[in-house]
Amino acid sequence: MKFINVPDQTYHWGILDREVYLAFWIVLFSLLGLYLLGKIRFPLDDDYPVQKSWFRFTLAVFVFTFVVYMIPGMFGAPLKAISGWLPPMTTQDFDISAIVRNESGNGGGNASTYQWTEEPMYADKLEIPFGIKGYFDYDQALRVAKKEGKPVFLDFTGHGCTNCRNVENAVWIDPEVRRIFAEEVIVCTMYADDKVIPLPDSESGKLKNADGDPITMLGAKNRHIEQTLYHENSQPCYFVVDPDGNILSGPTYYERDKDKYIKFLREGIDKYNSKLKDQQSN
Repeated sequence: MKFINVPDQTYHWGILDREVYLAFWIVLFSLLGLYLLGKIRFPLDDDYPVQKSWFRFTLAVFVFTFVVYMIPGMFGAPLKAISGWLPPMTTQDFDISAIVRNESGNGGGNASTYQWTEEPMYADKLEIPFGIKGYFDYDQALRVAKKEGKPVFLDFTGHGCTNCRNVENAVWIDPEVRRIFAEEVIVCTMYADDKVIPLPDSESGKLKNADGDPITMLGAKNRHIEQTLYHENSQPCYFVVDPDGNILSGPTYYERDKDKYIKFLREGIDKYNSKLKDQQSN
């Protein structure tokens, strides 16, 4: 299921949303639990009562416990322990937590009040989790940052990146992190493994990859930027940069400690504000 999910996300097939994925796992693990209890047998299985095997019985208890744990995920529970293996929360059709955030006027920290300086490119195909508002194109994010006078939070991620989902579910869901994303930075999420979103005609072919071939797809552009401008090749990879793309803090990678993550964000934001203050005084 995991390896079906990866191409489903990168090619935008839309086969496995989060509920469908969880439904498969709930059914499969329920069947496994019944098999361990001897309720399901295959033609070549020996007749061995489960009561004589404490190992099988104990394993069945853990399997059914896992099934019960997954059920709230059908209604939008984050399921942090396995979130990296699941499709992203943005594919969830019915998310109670998102409904509550929207009804309370606090959708992702900025969903209800955020005013777009520019409409984000590719927003019809891409989304940032937890209602966080941001951009998906590097050049557009820098341009907006100059207009708004803010630094840019660069999120190099991937549809099939398990560690990216783990960080998002452990850190990005925190109210303070979402407040920083909403008020103090321009968020730019860059999918490095996207296979199907083309660049607009005005950009297509202007950049060349390492082999000299023209870059025509968004995923290839994002990989090129990460590798050539920031000398990184991993996801997740996070930077805070100024509106000219100069690094203020980072890189930070698989960081699930909320306090350390906020410290990384604050370092970049404080450097930018200090730099801006110096420019204004001069």
